[in-house]
Amino acid sequence: MEVTVTKTSQRTQLSPLFGGLRKSVEAPRASSQDNDPVALVSPRVYIIQPSDTLWSIAEQHLPATASGSEVLNLVHSIQSANSKDIPTLESFIYPGQSITLPF
Repeated sequence: MEVTVTKTSQRTQLSPLFGGLRKSVEAPRASSQDNDPVALVSPRVYIIQPSDTLWSIAEQHLPATASGSEVLNLVHSIQSANSKDIPTLESFIYPGQSITLPF
């Protein structure tokens, strides 16, 4: 089963860590073949994709109505859960890198 997520809009990110603007994403649709890697490997492990930021990852895992402070709290939680690989919020993250989600 392939899960495809289609972005309906592109937005310019404000900084490498904090996307700042929410991206509109359609609900995943199932199809018959599994050709593409899925970013979420297990409920707690996420594989960084090109253009991901800690902010955009946090936004993906919160409701669209989440406030900026709620997103920032989750960003801090993600960084803390991965402090060995992401020691500070200024640290780079790379496509293909796996991180643990704190929930």
